[in-house]
Amino acid sequence: KDKSIKDNASPHVGNSYLTKIDVKNFFPSIKKKDIKKIFIKVGCSPAVANVLTRIVSFDKHIPQGYPTSSAIGNLFMAMFCYLKIKGICSKNHYVFSIWVYDIAISSKTPISEVYLQETIRAIESSGLKVHRRRKLKRLGPSKRKLVTGIITNEKLNLPKKWIRELDLKLHLAYTNGLADLATGRCSEKYEKSVKKSLSKNRKPRPPEQWAKDH
Repeated sequence: KDKSIKDNASPHVGNSYLTKIDVKNFFPSIKKKDIKKIFIKVGCSPAVANVLTRIVSFDKHIPQGYPTSSAIGNLFMAMFCYLKIKGICSKNHYVFSIWVYDIAISSKTPISEVYLQETIRAIESSGLKVHRRRKLKRLGPSKRKLVTGIITNEKLNLPKKWIRELDLKLHLAYTNGLADLATGRCSEKYEKSVKKSLSKNRKPRPPEQWAKDH
């Protein structure tokens, strides 16, 4: 509850080794029977659980893009995967986090392939499938580590791309107004010129500075 992507990334700060596990076709894998179990576990009667399941599902599963789907997905992982992963990681002194279908495991020492495969089996025992090759990322000491889009190598930090995009949006907001920012009404030539000027900045300029200059 009230957990942010920053909270999710924080436990991994300073760990030299990181493995990221991605669940394949996460939302279609959570079926109506799973959704009903979730509502019953949180205290709903079977009748109410049936009604809520019909509301939040489509084509017999939770659909990607629904405002309720990420919350249902998080509940599924908390109820059916969390304790299994925690048991494996705790006995090996690994740190782990779950953000919907993104699972991150980190450690000061190399992560055992044996226990990694045990973790994958635990996840798949819940009816999910893991990307074993394409999206199973193993990162060592020399690699930049991202958890839910946040750098965790030595301290929490944002990638430069995010900072520059934020800088651009702030600039557009103060020069063109929030209405233009919301609709994206900005000529390509102007956008390129702003991006070029912002590319030299390592950190976003304070909003009050944009307001003063523009």
